[in-house]
Amino acid sequence: MSEPTRIDVEQLRRVLEVLINHITGESRTEITISNEYFWSVPSPEIYKAYEQPTGLTIGQISESWDNLQRMVEDDGVIDWGLVWLGEVLRAIGHETID
Repeated sequence: MSEPTRIDVEQLRRVLEVLINHITGESRTEITISNEYFWSVPSPEIYKAYEQPTGLTIGQISESWDNLQRMVEDDGVIDWGLVWLGEVLRAIGHETID
Protein backbone atom coordinates (compact mmCIF):
# COMPACT_ATOMS: atom_id res chain seq x y z
CA MET A 1 0.00 0.00 0.00
CA SER A 2 1.35 3.44 -0.91
CA GLU A 3 1.76 6.41 1.40
CA PRO A 4 -1.32 8.59 1.83
CA THR A 5 -1.41 11.75 -0.26
CA ARG A 6 -1.05 14.85 1.87
CA ILE A 7 -2.60 18.09 0.67
CA ASP A 8 -1.49 21.40 2.16
CA VAL A 9 -4.63 23.41 2.88
CA GLU A 10 -3.06 26.75 1.93
CA GLN A 11 -1.85 25.31 -1.36
CA LEU A 12 -5.36 23.95 -1.96
CA ARG A 13 -6.74 27.44 -1.32
CA ARG A 14 -4.31 28.88 -3.91
CA VAL A 15 -5.27 26.23 -6.47
CA LEU A 16 -8.97 27.00 -6.00
CA GLU A 17 -8.24 30.73 -6.34
CA VAL A 18 -6.36 30.17 -9.61
CA LEU A 19 -9.27 28.13 -10.99
CA ILE A 20 -11.92 30.65 -9.96
CA ASN A 21 -9.82 33.51 -11.34
CA HIS A 22 -9.52 31.61 -14.63
CA ILE A 23 -13.28 31.24 -14.90
CA THR A 24 -14.02 34.86 -13.99
CA GLY A 25 -11.17 36.07 -16.20
CA GLU A 26 -13.10 34.76 -19.17
CA SER A 27 -15.85 37.28 -18.30
CA ARG A 28 -18.19 34.50 -17.27
CA THR A 29 -20.92 35.23 -14.79
CA GLU A 30 -22.58 31.86 -15.21
CA ILE A 31 -21.65 28.36 -16.34
CA THR A 32 -24.15 26.14 -18.10
CA ILE A 33 -23.81 22.43 -17.38
CA SER A 34 -25.12 20.37 -20.30
CA ASN A 35 -25.18 17.01 -18.54
CA GLU A 36 -27.44 16.74 -15.51
CA TYR A 37 -26.89 13.15 -14.39
CA PHE A 38 -23.69 11.24 -13.70
CA TRP A 39 -22.53 7.90 -12.39
CA SER A 40 -21.60 7.99 -8.74
CA VAL A 41 -19.65 5.35 -6.84
CA PRO A 42 -20.15 5.66 -3.08
CA SER A 43 -17.25 5.70 -0.65
CA PRO A 44 -15.36 3.57 0.24
CA GLU A 45 -16.03 1.58 -2.94
CA ILE A 46 -14.87 4.48 -5.14
CA TYR A 47 -11.32 3.95 -3.84
CA LYS A 48 -11.19 0.24 -4.61
CA ALA A 49 -9.85 0.82 -8.12
CA TYR A 50 -8.91 -2.81 -8.74
CA GLU A 51 -12.40 -4.14 -8.01
CA GLN A 52 -15.50 -3.87 -10.18
CA PRO A 53 -17.91 -1.42 -8.51
CA THR A 54 -21.23 -2.91 -7.48
CA GLY A 55 -22.82 0.07 -5.77
CA LEU A 56 -23.19 2.46 -8.70
CA THR A 57 -25.75 5.17 -8.14
CA ILE A 58 -26.93 8.13 -10.19
CA GLY A 59 -25.97 11.63 -9.09
CA GLN A 60 -27.52 14.89 -10.23
CA ILE A 61 -25.55 18.11 -10.74
CA SER A 62 -28.48 20.39 -9.86
CA GLU A 63 -29.04 18.49 -6.61
CA SER A 64 -25.37 18.81 -5.65
CA TRP A 65 -25.48 22.53 -6.48
CA ASP A 66 -28.70 23.04 -4.48
CA ASN A 67 -27.11 21.26 -1.53
CA LEU A 68 -24.08 23.56 -1.73
CA GLN A 69 -26.27 26.65 -1.82
CA ARG A 70 -28.20 25.41 1.23
CA MET A 71 -24.92 24.68 2.99
CA VAL A 72 -24.05 28.38 2.86
CA GLU A 73 -27.08 29.07 5.06
CA ASP A 74 -27.07 25.88 7.17
CA ASP A 75 -23.67 24.66 8.30
CA GLY A 76 -25.29 21.46 9.60
CA VAL A 77 -24.86 19.93 6.14
CA ILE A 78 -21.26 21.02 5.67
CA ASP A 79 -19.82 17.48 6.07
CA TRP A 80 -20.85 16.55 2.54
CA GLY A 81 -19.92 19.93 1.07
CA LEU A 82 -16.57 18.88 -0.37
CA VAL A 83 -18.13 15.82 -2.02
CA TRP A 84 -20.86 17.94 -3.62
CA LEU A 85 -18.33 20.57 -4.65
CA GLY A 86 -16.19 17.88 -6.27
CA GLU A 87 -19.17 16.71 -8.32
CA VAL A 88 -19.98 20.24 -9.47
CA LEU A 89 -16.35 21.11 -10.21
CA ARG A 90 -15.93 17.92 -12.26
CA ALA A 91 -18.96 18.89 -14.36
CA ILE A 92 -17.62 22.43 -14.83
CA GLY A 93 -14.25 21.02 -15.84
CA HIS A 94 -15.83 18.74 -18.42
CA GLU A 95 -17.86 21.67 -19.82
CA THR A 96 -14.77 23.83 -20.24
CA ILE A 97 -12.64 21.17 -21.95
CA ASP A 98 -15.32 19.61 -24.18
